[in-house]
Amino acid sequence: MSVFVRFAVPAAAAGALLIALTGCSSTSETTPSTTPSAAAAGAETTSVKAADVVAAFQAAGLPASNERDNTANQCEPDGAYKCSEWVTTDDISVGKFTSTEQFDTMKKYGAYMNGDIVLSYAAARIPEADQPKYEAALNKLIADAK
Repeated sequence: MSVFVRFAVPAAAAGALLIALTGCSSTSETTPSTTPSAAAAGAETTSVKAADVVAAFQAAGLPASNERDNTANQCEPDGAYKCSEWVTTDDISVGKFTSTEQFDTMKKYGAYMNGDIVLSYAAARIPEADQPKYEAALNKLIADAK
């Protein structure tokens, strides 16, 4: 069973978040400081890797430029997330989570999750209207991997 979840960020909150992120470095993504809830829905583990998702976006003609491995900065033990992989692009970030409890925090920032893969729009530079295209590309990749 796959878990498909999409949460919208109110325009005012998105604007405030964008203003807060404007001063951030392009090589590192800002991580939320809130503590995740221990009660989250289970997610199906997939064989899909974060880099595979970025490659699928690029193959679909979706912006995903300047790809870089940001695992050391974002994933435990040094990072804030319970993830095994984190790939950041100038347009979107993709994480492979080892714990779904972290998604409770991510959904506050408009993240999307399918299985153990999370699309983070927190520092994304893509229009909200284009987010479903990224989600569809991820969903296809995961379906094809089964």
